[in-house]
Amino acid sequence: MTIKNLYTQNGGQLQCITMGAGGGKPRQYKIYPNVIMVMRHTERLDEFFPDWISKNVNHPYKPYDLNMPMALPVQRPPQAYQGDPPITNTGDILARLIARGMYSTAYVPDLIYCSPSLRCIQTAYAVKQVTKCKAPIRVEPGLFESFNNYPMGLPEFATPQQRAQFNVDENYTPHTKLEDIVGHAQTVDIAAGTFAKKQRHSTEVDLCWDQVKIPYGALLVLERIEAAQKLRIFIRHLNV
Repeated sequence: MTIKNLYTQNGGQLQCITMGAGGGKPRQYKIYPNVIMVMRHTERLDEFFPDWISKNVNHPYKPYDLNMPMALPVQRPPQAYQGDPPITNTGDILARLIARGMYSTAYVPDLIYCSPSLRCIQTAYAVKQVTKCKAPIRVEPGLFESFNNYPMGLPEFATPQQRAQFNVDENYTPHTKLEDIVGHAQTVDIAAGTFAKKQRHSTEVDLCWDQVKIPYGALLVLERIEAAQKLRIFIRHLNV
């Protein structure tokens, strides 16, 4: 019997093709991941420096604090970062510290999905670098946060050319549209509630407070462990 394992281009699951000795048609099985890691992006620049864009309107970007990046990550005017800011220097360090904890405990991702926002792409790229993950980053537009946070319109996301430096898989076909799923700090909490032994449903009030109680870089590891005859899902918090 020959077994060939392939990652499907769009599915995010492992496809196992088995061919019997009799030469019959191959049978395909979908093997879903045993570990899912849900992580919030790290510290964003506009949260700590809300006026950084206005201070750089009439001249090229220049940092005025040690926590600000020396240069902007993609080539575009500071005004184009409105609603889609980069992460701070501390945010980059935090992402790499968490990734080091993932790597040291053998939680290396095989696939990485993230929101199209720059702060999420930067966080994902830092994790990819430190954990030595070989898979490119897959951008899912539906993981972006609620449109209610943008009454003046959605931000201008990085173009494929601008995000090429982050090893984004531009051949990947997203599963969701931008308006289909809402992702934010709540994603970590909802994932925990969904896979808990006793499922819980978050209220609107819960969702409003999640971005306060769930810190930047929060990481949740969901691991399915085979026990007896059933597969049970345990929630593990990774200490770094």
